[in-house]
Amino acid sequence: MTTHNDSKLFNKRLVYYVADIHVADPTQIRTAAASENFAKAGSGQVLKMARRENALLAVSGDYCGYHKSNLIIRNGEIYREKIGSGDICILYKSGEMETIRSSDASIDSILEKEPWQAWQFGPGLLESDGTPRKSFSNSRVSPNNPRCCIGYFEPGHYCFVLVDGRQKASSGLSLKELAALMHQLGCKQAYNLDGGASAHMYGQDRIFNRPSGGGRKISDIIYIAKESYASARFFYGKAGISE
Repeated sequence: MTTHNDSKLFNKRLVYYVADIHVADPTQIRTAAASENFAKAGSGQVLKMARRENALLAVSGDYCGYHKSNLIIRNGEIYREKIGSGDICILYKSGEMETIRSSDASIDSILEKEPWQAWQFGPGLLESDGTPRKSFSNSRVSPNNPRCCIGYFEPGHYCFVLVDGRQKASSGLSLKELAALMHQLGCKQAYNLDGGASAHMYGQDRIFNRPSGGGRKISDIIYIAKESYASARFFYGKAGISE
């Protein structure tokens, strides 16, 4: 985990954090919900969720408790087989990660490749050839904001990137700037996760960044599990996520 203070990259004050991740098994990248009864879209603190899961590292997820129609696959379990709007990010058990526009997505083709996680917040930040996307005209979160995203280099090698914002020490990034940063880091794929006051990075048994306004409770996290820990269910209720 590295902290970067930079005022030259985008000609503004910027503080961002990069967690360079190598895992022996891609299933060590897991997700967890705040609530036992996810049908009621519970929310909780990133710190408490990460400690509950004995996470090595954790970041804010895709806020799926807010969405009612998006595809939800967590820790290998399918909770909702619906393609909502916006880009989808799929992490497969093989370790490959890809981003897909919802208009091009097919449930059958995704399931054929054994998905481990499916997130739908977005947007995807890089084109299929790894170059940064230039336009985000359909996104409501394009201007400067605190950011959280996941990047992919190759199977087993990923990164979490957290950008502080809405504060004097760090202005945050636009989606276009975030895409440029992920490209500069060498990612082949990158995907925007829940940001703003939700943007948290947990590591070394503490919140590593400075969340905007002190942060807020969220519905889910993405975390790195210790290799010796068996995979947990995404949430702990019995009824699953309501349709």
